[in-house]
Amino acid sequence: MAPDQADVEKRLRILEDAEAIRNLQGRFWLAADGVFGTGPTHDYEAMVDTFTEDGTWILPGPMTENGPIEGVEAHGGEELLACFKIPHERQPISMHVGAAPIIEVDGGDTARGRWKLLGMMTAPTGQSFWAGALYDVAYRRTDQGWRIETCTVVLQFNTPFDGNGWGDVRFVPLARHLVNQ
Repeated sequence: MAPDQADVEKRLRILEDAEAIRNLQGRFWLAADGVFGTGPTHDYEAMVDTFTEDGTWILPGPMTENGPIEGVEAHGGEELLACFKIPHERQPISMHVGAAPIIEVDGGDTARGRWKLLGMMTAPTGQSFWAGALYDVAYRRTDQGWRIETCTVVLQFNTPFDGNGWGDVRFVPLARHLVNQ
């Protein structure tokens, strides 16, 4: 029995929505990193534009070998803009690589995505380091298309690029510059 037209259209819309969400998340990370050597880095306004007007960014502070690091939470455009500027001004180079997305579109105007992130970063001291995180993101369809409603980023590790990396040191002391204002 052939599927009915309404079912095919619904399934197609879910696939198109999931692809739009992948592109949205990619635009966020591209804006966070910029285009090194050929363009500006850290386009804060473009980062904020990927969020709903009342969007929320949550970066809980991780528990490190030296104790907890204070987390960050920002709500709405102005707070998001200020929040995104702080670590990037202290972190001159970053490259976010999002992978293994699990995107669940409800068939309406909301969706949820979970991503793994591997980041290659440079601290203000010039030290290169790796960062690993899990992104848990709520998305909402708006008049401007899909936007991030809430993004929670749980840092898994932040470790030196050289040596044995996270095999020896899970969180380097410079991790505080990522989350403290």
